Amino acid sequence: GLPVCAHGFKCVGELVRDGINGYIFNDAKKLAAQICDLLKRFPKEGSTLREMRARIEKSRVGWSEAWKKSVMQIFQARFVPGANAARCKLFTLAIVGGIVALFVAIL
Repeated sequence: GLPVCAHGFKCVGELVRDGINGYIFNDAKKLAAQICDLLKRFPKEGSTLREMRARIEKSRVGWSEAWKKSVMQIFQARFVPGANAARCKLFTLAIVGGIVALFVAIL
C-alpha cells in the first residue's frame, strides 16, 4: 500500500483517512507541506511514509473480503433475493463484464 495525497473532494474520505493512510489537501501550500512531511526522515525507520505504509498493510482487506462486506450484500438484497453468494457474485460479474464490453465497443 502506498499513502496518497488527495484533493479534498467530498467523496475522498471514503478512501483516504487523513493522517492514517494518506493526507487530504485543498491548496498547493498544504500539499507541499504534506509531501515534505511524508519524505522527512525517509528512508529511515520512523518516517511518516513508512508508518503510513505499515498501517495500510496491516489494515489491507483483499478484494473478496471487501466484496463480501459491501457489494455482495447490496446485490443479494436488491437484485437476487434468496440467492446464494456464488450465484450473486456471478450475476454481478456478468453485469460488470457487460459494462466493460460496452466501454470497449465505444472506444
